[in-house]
Amino acid sequence: MSTQPSIDLVWSRIIGLAGAEFRTKTGMPFTYTVSGNVLYPSRTDYSLSKGDFAKALQLWPLRGPGQIRQLVRGPSYIWSILNDPRITGRGFAATTTPKAQTAKTDEDLASTARHCERTWLTLWSSYSNCGAPA
Repeated sequence: MSTQPSIDLVWSRIIGLAGAEFRTKTGMPFTYTVSGNVLYPSRTDYSLSKGDFAKALQLWPLRGPGQIRQLVRGPSYIWSILNDPRITGRGFAATTTPKAQTAKTDEDLASTARHCERTWLTLWSSYSNCGAPA
């Protein structure tokens, strides 16, 4: 288990990324705004407090939002934000974070994109060479 950053450091990163896109564990995109010590997710009308983030942070790492559903309001949003490496830094995100979300550099992302393109071209080439209609 890695050392957790302080809630003040995490909250300052949360404020700094207001408006950026995040995804829930199930892949639903959302953004948020922050006013003082309150966060407002774009997909709901309720607010999440800095205190709720602090409670979840004390239990980190977590495998998913279900582990904090009895403790905080909006566990899916809180877990998704805290699980994002932009917020909590490298080595802190839960082990279930998809590789695409934990790429360390732009070079890693470019390498992944090149791999996907090569895979697609290989599959397309195989498909078009098997007598299938073009």
